[in-house]
Amino acid sequence: MNNERSKRFDDVYKMLLLIESVLISSSFAFFKNVMPWEFFNFTILSYIFSIILWCIPHLYATSSEYFFKIVGWYFTVQITLVTFARLCLLVYVLP
Repeated sequence: MNNERSKRFDDVYKMLLLIESVLISSSFAFFKNVMPWEFFNFTILSYIFSIILWCIPHLYATSSEYFFKIVGWYFTVQITLVTFARLCLLVYVLP
């Protein structure tokens, strides 16, 4: 049962990464001239950091696997919400 939950947790994380990839690419494509570069740096660095945190337990088989996965999941959810909010606000504010 525990292995099944871990697999579902991994599947949800992969889906969040897919959604975040689409949001990042659309924000780069449509709002490159409007958004500041700091936002893109924050987005990309958080995205890479969450992937690194997710991969650490798979590479080293540490005993704190769930801690790293939850922190990686937190960064992914946070950056997805921030990117989505920024895109919605820019679409609403732009003429």
